[in-house]
This record gives sequence, structure tokens and C-alpha cells, in this order.
Amino acid sequence: MLFEFKLGTLIRRLNPYTNGDMRTMLCGPSPPVVSTNLAAALNTAAQAIVTYANNPTPANLQTAENDEDAVDAAMHPIDIDLAIDNDYGQEYMNWTFRGQPYKVKRALLIKYRYEVIRSGVGTGVFVTDHVLVGYAGGNGG
Repeated sequence: MLFEFKLGTLIRRLNPYTNGDMRTMLCGPSPPVVSTNLAAALNTAAQAIVTYANNPTPANLQTAENDEDAVDAAMHPIDIDLAIDNDYGQEYMNWTFRGQPYKVKRALLIKYRYEVIRSGVGTGVFVTDHVLVGYAGGNGG
């Protein structure tokens, strides 16, 4: 439950170019565009998650997961600028992480912006940078 929120929070908090605070990694249009369907789905899911947190029964978990599915369905268009590399005609991409090789089937280069901060004050100057995500594995086998 809440995997996407947790993953997004982790990526933001560990960003070495910002202090990790909320709204320090900006993606998509500014100001953001949020549909009323998405807002309603988020509200419903939040209520179901609170219910599950207060009373963690299998039925409440199922309701919360169903409501998360509705959030996923309402999450469109996804307006994050990215590039994808998944050239299946070649061997896997090989990445080395902490000295260990990994075979990467698909990589995403996700664009984001952050404000340059000087002496704790925003400068109004924004830098464009990227998060690189690699899906490693044995092709499901």
C-alpha cells in the first residue's frame, strides 16, 4: 500500500541537489494540473487508508487497495517529461552499482527542475536535471 507515494518521497528526500523538502523536485507543468476525478479518487483513498490504519482488517485493506486502484486509473495523463531506452534488439544494458554488474532491461530518464538556493534563500533560478531509473532482472525468469 502507498508504494508510489513512498517511492516518490524517498527519491525526493535522497536528492543530493536539494535539501529534500516538499516541492523541491518539480515535474510537469507549473502550476500542476489535477483533474477533479483524480482529486476525488485521492480523497476516497485517503479515507480508506485512515480506516485501515485505525482498524487493520483484511476487509479494510481490500477497500484501501481498491481505492488505490481507482487513484491509479484517474492518474492520467501522466505529464512527466521522460525518455525511455528499451532496445530489445540488443543485449541488456549493463550497469555497475557498488561494484556489482546488473543487466538492465529498460531505463527511464525522468526530467525534473529544482531551484538554486544560496545562503538558504531561493534565487529564482531553476536547474533542469534527471533521475535515472533502471529495471534490472532476468527477464522474468
